[in-house]
Amino acid sequence: MGNSPESEPCIMSNYVQSENFRKIDVEIDGRNFTAEGLERLFMKLSAEYSSPKFLTIVVTTEFPPAANSQLSGTGSSRVQVNETGEGGNRATFYRRGANVFFEYSTANAPDDVKTVVLSGSAI
Repeated sequence: MGNSPESEPCIMSNYVQSENFRKIDVEIDGRNFTAEGLERLFMKLSAEYSSPKFLTIVVTTEFPPAANSQLSGTGSSRVQVNETGEGGNRATFYRRGANVFFEYSTANAPDDVKTVVLSGSAI
């Protein structure tokens, strides 16, 4: 995800809620918020935390990309942030047995939620 510290994902919380369920909250640089970048991050964390069976990962961005960054690729967006820190991009990954998928929306279109199925179906 890049060599600069601001481009590395930051795990804000990581906890097992029950013997069958783990939740991880991650903040990433807005420049890495693409469908492809999210898929790489989700698959890496899913492999690293292969148990328990059910996993949810929530990714947010709360800071804008550098002014000179060029955005491209599916799901890319400039991040608009107000003084309260609201308005970043958001994605949620779900591993529910054989069903593995994620949903994401951007700050520019928060109601336009896209779903990417990695295996099985989105339930």
